[in-house]
Amino acid sequence: MLKIDNEVMRLTELRRSIFIKLQTKKKKQTTDKSRSPKKSAASPKKSATSSKNRNANVQSMIAEQDKTTEKSKSGETATRSEPSFRYERALEFGPISEKILVIKTIEKTMLAASESGNIFFINARDGAITATLHVSDCPITALSTWTTPKTKKLHLLVGSFETQMREYLYDNLTLLRMINLGEFVQCLEPAWSCVFIGTKNGSLMRYSLRQSKIEFEDRISRDSVLVLKAAQEGARRVLIVGTRNAPVCVRDAMSGLHLRTMNEIVSPTVYTLLLENSMVYCGTTFHDILVFRFHDGSLIHKHQATNCKGICCMKIVKNLLFASCHNGSIYVYNIKNHTYVGTIEGPGGVILSMEILENIVIVGTMSFNFKSVLIPDYILKNNEI
Repeated sequence: MLKIDNEVMRLTELRRSIFIKLQTKKKKQTTDKSRSPKKSAASPKKSATSSKNRNANVQSMIAEQDKTTEKSKSGETATRSEPSFRYERALEFGPISEKILVIKTIEKTMLAASESGNIFFINARDGAITATLHVSDCPITALSTWTTPKTKKLHLLVGSFETQMREYLYDNLTLLRMINLGEFVQCLEPAWSCVFIGTKNGSLMRYSLRQSKIEFEDRISRDSVLVLKAAQEGARRVLIVGTRNAPVCVRDAMSGLHLRTMNEIVSPTVYTLLLENSMVYCGTTFHDILVFRFHDGSLIHKHQATNCKGICCMKIVKNLLFASCHNGSIYVYNIKNHTYVGTIEGPGGVILSMEILENIVIVGTMSFNFKSVLIPDYILKNNEI
């Protein structure tokens, strides 16, 4: 067994070194291209061809930006192409007196999923409730979306504390199918035409969105799989996995193979994690946000919030990291210069869910509060630094 472990470590180090060399070579080639002299005095025919190429490049760039914006809707970091909208006052959401466990924004609609099995569809501009969907009588724990390649229709995936995952057509909320999993859903992560499922019983599943079936399932822990984050590491597709009472680890997304573990200091339970610019941000049950380098798992920084009792939700918007915790406050950090920026007081109670919309933060709490709070200007100014 020791020989096998040593061989796995050797191969992992070899793969990592090759990846780093390829990245360095790619950067060098890009730099050389940018420094190469441009040709001058092109003929009219060549000039016309060049103009066509430039137009094609512009169209390609616009299409790529649209893809990037669309991709960001399923992630934690928001990228908006439309002009910035500013709220003059906090939003009021009407008669919602439930524990909101999940908040997700789709374009100009905010979805708030509750412990009672309801999803409230809310206009993100004025806070008006436009629709309510009763999914089940069990707590809803995860929401995800995907767009079908042929019809370009948006589908909504709902995971809850029942043994089925539900798939709806987003436009009219028609129930398309119920996928029997046999376990309670704890988290969902969409990537590569699949959705990865972490369950309360410690299983990791891969559901094919195109084939509408479970393609892979493995029991990876005795405790709940609380958070999953998909990433690309060279040609390899990987998952960053956070389970209860265990260090954060990296697994092969297709086979579930354990590749490596983040530094052993990540022994507390991680309820939330983000991947941003090759950095993994882990919110722990203690009062630290631990920042690791993704490719080698080394700890490079600690954001401390000494008065909190555990980080439960995190969002990154431009330079700012918003971290809500069990004491009801939201701590804000500048991730560029690693400084503490300030604290936003919540509406009261343990924070269960959080979303950032422009200059407001929206939270759902254990005390049945679902409120929005304006972000102070002195905090927003740090996004300009």
